[in-house]
Amino acid sequence: MSSLIQGSDELVKTLTGLAEVKTFDLTDTHGIKATYTSEQVHEVEAEPPSQLSTVSVHTLDGFVDLVKEKLDGIQNVDGTYLVHVVDHKNVQLKSLTTDAWGRRLTLIAASPVETDPFPFGKFLEQELFVIQVAAKFADGGDKDYVLDLASSLTAEATTNNSDNGFVQGATVKRGIRMKENITLKPRVNLLPYRTFPEVAQPASDFVFRARSVDDQQPPELLLIEADGGKWKVDAINEVARYLRTAGLEIPVIS
Repeated sequence: MSSLIQGSDELVKTLTGLAEVKTFDLTDTHGIKATYTSEQVHEVEAEPPSQLSTVSVHTLDGFVDLVKEKLDGIQNVDGTYLVHVVDHKNVQLKSLTTDAWGRRLTLIAASPVETDPFPFGKFLEQELFVIQVAAKFADGGDKDYVLDLASSLTAEATTNNSDNGFVQGATVKRGIRMKENITLKPRVNLLPYRTFPEVAQPASDFVFRARSVDDQQPPELLLIEADGGKWKVDAINEVARYLRTAGLEIPVIS
């Protein structure tokens, strides 16, 4: 037992010795002396204080009302705030100046209510495709054309189609007894709901295709985005234009 206690004492002394700060002098090959320490010195940084919580809204109108309410009487003082259109579905009211920790305060943030987007790039059964286009695209562009054509296609039409990679031919049912060969547009222009509902939805081009596995199954249809993401820039510009005409009297950056 005594040996065990003695060993514990030695361990404590060893650990204490390692924790002890020591200084010592060394002389280099040129005869220059310097003093060193066993402790690494570093700055102890204070924890930054918590910032004000961001107020979130889901409409541009709510964002405008809240900005006017929160900044009433101070919006023109020192140009302290700006509205930043971050992307097609995020807008923030931010402070121009930073605090001592380099943080920029975000007072208000707006983003539209999340909805299920149209499944671009995926073949959909005919009826589901028609429902999705009718519900998730704003009126305008080629929406009526796509709905009319998608509703009229027959399984036989898309089975016996012609496709050279650019233009696709299909048979469309006209009435009960008549069928007419037409050419599907390789691209259509549509306006999906993709940004705040208060602004005009950006139009963009889509590749439009149709296919059928066999004559007994309904045809399947597909839309693929084909504008290289330009619609996002158009949406940002439209949101910024809406905010600049809302009488905020502070800069709107997009």
